[in-house]
Amino acid sequence: MFRLDKSQIEVIVPEIVEKLIKNHDTSRETKMYKYYIGEHKILDRVFIDKSKPNNKIVANWCEFVSDAHTGYFMGKPVIYSSKNKQYMQEIQDIYDANDEQKINLEIAQETSKYGWAAEILYTKETESGKKEARFRPLPLSENKIILIFDNSVEENLIGAVRYWESKSVLDDSETIHAFVHTDTVIYHYTKSGNEEFKLLDEEPHYFGEVNINYYWNMGRALKSDFESIITLNDSYSSLVSDDVNESESSTDAILKVWGIDNLPETQEMKEKRLLNFGKVEKDEKADAEWLIKNINSEWKENQKNRTKQDILNFSKVPDMTDKSFAESSGVALERRIVQFEFARSMKERYFKEGLQRRIRMITNILNISKKYNYLDIDIKFQRNLPTDTQTDIANAVALVGTNIASMQTLRKMAHIEDPAYEKELIEHENEEYIRLNVKDDIDEQNNGTNKEANTTNGEEVKQA
Repeated sequence: MFRLDKSQIEVIVPEIVEKLIKNHDTSRETKMYKYYIGEHKILDRVFIDKSKPNNKIVANWCEFVSDAHTGYFMGKPVIYSSKNKQYMQEIQDIYDANDEQKINLEIAQETSKYGWAAEILYTKETESGKKEARFRPLPLSENKIILIFDNSVEENLIGAVRYWESKSVLDDSETIHAFVHTDTVIYHYTKSGNEEFKLLDEEPHYFGEVNINYYWNMGRALKSDFESIITLNDSYSSLVSDDVNESESSTDAILKVWGIDNLPETQEMKEKRLLNFGKVEKDEKADAEWLIKNINSEWKENQKNRTKQDILNFSKVPDMTDKSFAESSGVALERRIVQFEFARSMKERYFKEGLQRRIRMITNILNISKKYNYLDIDIKFQRNLPTDTQTDIANAVALVGTNIASMQTLRKMAHIEDPAYEKELIEHENEEYIRLNVKDDIDEQNNGTNKEANTTNGEEVKQA
């Protein structure tokens, strides 16, 4: 991230692109990616004695922590609602076309891994010639993104650079592609070898803002969900690996002998797991015994358990494998996940900013021919935690007619995803029910009138 005055990038020149890329450091993102996929420090461990067992077991707590936070935060889709039905329908159609729920989940995974994430918004022309808004995430393992904010207290995004290096399979030449995004134009620069950046082309866009969107995990500190437990994860992997090393060492123990001549040299003895103490005095006998290291398994297990507990505590993830966790009551469960919930609520606040900015830019496209206000769209997150649905529904039903809560709130308590839409369905069903009942009453009255008209002296007259 860089802070510049807007006047400094009003005119994009190759020198600016060169300096931004040269000063952009992606080593942190690379480290976070490696730890998430399991490329940990333990894999580089080397012993001076090559004959010693050197197991390199990766206990990937980083992946576990990240997936736990993401699943709890974005395991259930975001709910959008608005009083402006036409506006809401247009937004929903765009979201359905973009598979918005999957994209939100992917972005949440990115923010969990790196502390931030980015997406690109663009337009695609339909068969009818209409431009429709599209958005896609930009995985930081494949894209290098530079965000440029101004120096104001609002820290507005005034530019973004998206770049990557490509290597030709034909002549091994390397080319850097850099796309500079402003609030009106996208500039495409290329650089081959030691040449300077050259402007290849430029394309206008109509989003009204820099069309690279960003999401923070827990603020601009760019903190990953597992960044604070990386060293603990390394320690845990070392403990597990050493356990297996010691087990192999015990299984492949060294034979200690003494009083025997003509035994192999040192290197050969090591390979044959043999240790010779040489000759003995005349009154001593030659003998042999296994040299085995005593392992304090209880101490090792306590170390692992303590390290595991530290990992869970510092990452704010509850121990869901604990038997008592599954047997906890609703109130007890809330207490046990209070830190987990605190982290989720922070994620929600910052993620909402990104969703609102996305809606605002899409609305700018719609407002080429319409007049909508992006603040008319309400955003609601759902935590992905097993709940006692039957009890919640019973509690909601018990409050009906008490004037304690509105029907809208009670529908939310009953886990109805879209209370406003559900209200419309109920009203429609009630109108249909009334219409059918009125029709039945009219038919019954007509039938009764006809019957009376066709009856003489109490006897029904049969008509031909």
